[in-house]
Amino acid sequence: MPPASEKENYMIESYFLKQIGIVKSEIKDSKEMPIYGVSAQVIVYPEYQDGLDGIDENSHLIIFGWLHQADREKLKVVPRKINPNADEKGVFSLRSPVRPNPIAICSAQLIKRENNVLYLDRIDFIDGTPIVDIKPYSTGLDSIFSAKRPTEINPSSPPFNKGGMGGFLGENLPRTEIFQNMLFEAAHFHGEICVGLAIGVRVCYVAMKHLNTSLRDKKLKIVCYTKACVADAVQSLCGASNKRFTHLEPEDRVEFTKDDQKLIIKITSKKLNSVEEVFKLPYEEVFESVINPPLDKGR
Repeated sequence: MPPASEKENYMIESYFLKQIGIVKSEIKDSKEMPIYGVSAQVIVYPEYQDGLDGIDENSHLIIFGWLHQADREKLKVVPRKINPNADEKGVFSLRSPVRPNPIAICSAQLIKRENNVLYLDRIDFIDGTPIVDIKPYSTGLDSIFSAKRPTEINPSSPPFNKGGMGGFLGENLPRTEIFQNMLFEAAHFHGEICVGLAIGVRVCYVAMKHLNTSLRDKKLKIVCYTKACVADAVQSLCGASNKRFTHLEPEDRVEFTKDDQKLIIKITSKKLNSVEEVFKLPYEEVFESVINPPLDKGR
């Protein structure tokens, strides 16, 4: 900690933010908010409506909110929605609402604009959250596909082995909600939600469980003999560039290799009609086979 005299040279005690709008959402309590949020509206106050000119040209926006109910005193918390069994971490290393200045950001698809009201596909701000800024989302500036996070799923690494599955999905959630969260992340890459994307989610879940690995482990290599939608889900959830991901002609199977392990997942040839069906069907009805053949080290 610097001396008081030095501290005074570079610290300013207060800044002032102008609230430009407010959130209208069906969720009133932060404890009830799903990890990936819900559909909601941002109502921009009339005196700031001119600032929305041209916003309709953007498919996605970044919304800046002020989490008015957040605890501003704590500097270490447990990421309970992600893993309630994890150790405490500093708030600046987490997406927790708890922080000295509870500014939150959320990227969301702009469904439509009606005058001063923005309709968003999903946002994780509760009803009544003050809005302090809005910016257009830029794929060039804001998307870093190769980014790494310490909370990637890795069942064998602490702190996530304390409670089974861990990472950004939240091992304390029901399996169907885990699937849903994975689906949303894959859709950010693919551009839409579809049956093929849901199948890719289940493929990744099986691989993660069978190989006991983080999907983003650099040693994990993937070959997708599938349609493009399935391949997009697998590639996005694995965060894999073409150095470790290959997409070939469709044969309805995906192969994963890591070190001396290999996993071949054969997808059912039966037509699956909806995302809900893919997620609800038993394992045996989504996959014809899941096998771990010995890896031919001579190849």
